[in-house]
Amino acid sequence: MESLVELDLSGFTLLNNNSQVVYKRLDFISNLPSLEVLDISGSSFNDIILPESGILKYLDLSDTRITSINFSGQPMLETLNLDNCVYLEYISLTNCPKLKSLTIPNGVKTVFLADCPGLESITCPFYKEQVISPLESLTVSACEGLKTINLSG
Repeated sequence: MESLVELDLSGFTLLNNNSQVVYKRLDFISNLPSLEVLDISGSSFNDIILPESGILKYLDLSDTRITSINFSGQPMLETLNLDNCVYLEYISLTNCPKLKSLTIPNGVKTVFLADCPGLESITCPFYKEQVISPLESLTVSACEGLKTINLSG
C-alpha cells in the first residue's frame, strides 16, 4: 500500500451492528506516503488527519460531515473541494503554497489561512435567505499571492 497514489472512498459508509451509520476519523493517510489524490466525498468520515509534508495534491471532502479542518504543511495540495460541507465550522490551513483558490462553504464561522503564497482567491458565498450564521472571522497572513476575496450574496 505504500505505493498507492490515488484512493477513492467516495460514498463509503461504515455501519454498526444495528445498520446505523458510524462516523469515523480518517487517520490512516500517514501510512500512505505516495498518496496524491484522495476522494472521500459523500462518505461517513467526520474527521481527517493529514501528515505534515504530505504529497497530497487533490482532496475532495464534499458532502461529508467534517466539522473542522486543521491542515499544516501540505506543500503539494493544489485542490481542496469543500462543496456542501454543511457541518464544517472551522478551517485552518497553514503552509499550503500550491493551493490556488478556496471556496468557504456556508456555515463556516472561522477561517485561518497562513503561509499560502500561491493562494489567489477566496470565495465565501453568503445567501440572504441562509439560516446558518455567516462567517464570523477570516484571518489571512503571509498569503502574498492573494488577489481576490469575494463575499458575494
